[in-house]
Amino acid sequence: MNKVMLIFFCLVFRAPCFSQYAVTKVIGNVKKLSGEVLVTGSKLSDDDVLLFSSTSDMVRVIVAGKGIYVISPGPKAEQKQNSVVEILKNTMHMKYKEGYLSGRGETVAMVPEAFETDPGGNKKALIRGESKFLFNRHKYDVSNGSKFFLQIEYEGSKPIIRALETNADTLLLDAANFRTGNTESGKKAKYMVGFYFKDKNTSESLADLDPYFDETGEMEAIIKVVASQSNQTDRSKLQEACYSEVYGALGKPSDIDFKNAFERVFAK
Repeated sequence: MNKVMLIFFCLVFRAPCFSQYAVTKVIGNVKKLSGEVLVTGSKLSDDDVLLFSSTSDMVRVIVAGKGIYVISPGPKAEQKQNSVVEILKNTMHMKYKEGYLSGRGETVAMVPEAFETDPGGNKKALIRGESKFLFNRHKYDVSNGSKFFLQIEYEGSKPIIRALETNADTLLLDAANFRTGNTESGKKAKYMVGFYFKDKNTSESLADLDPYFDETGEMEAIIKVVASQSNQTDRSKLQEACYSEVYGALGKPSDIDFKNAFERVFAK
């Protein structure tokens, strides 16, 4: 009886094995035994031996026909010098929860809803070289000198207020807006987007932001990987799958930024 139960638990809890994995995102520093450093687009197979720099490293992968998995060192991974070593098929495979991150259709969320993240999901806001967010010009009238602003606050310091640029009905937000030169160890900045009503001389907080800066084209790279591993012929559903993984791996993108990136990838 005990032997039967042991076999049962081994079958239920053993890591799933797949023949081919495509990396969408690496958190930490992970490489193959050969020395190849894993990056977005790297290909893996079950028999690959991985060297993790720490037990907190994670690799997001897409498996054709099976979805997204998050791979991390298992409890029996071997510690060797400065690496945690384990064969891929023995690592911990956690199925990524899909579905709650709905892909954007033809609609574009406006400020402040554009900054709202899904409960239980990635709380990061994806900020690119120049992220664009639509806003209601009647609700937020910038023609009279009113302004959107970014407030940056460090504990024990006076808040930094920066006016943000707009173009017609579009708010422009980029990584440079967040830079302060404050490099004091242990101090984490808090970011808030607000709006100053000049006619009322009052300010309104719109959203707290936890930014993830994509300055190397990570979003396009993920879209390429997801598309290359998908057999989906419905363009809108493929777009949803790409949006979901960009959101999960990096953070919530601007609808405008995501759609432009998606179109650029497929234009090539």
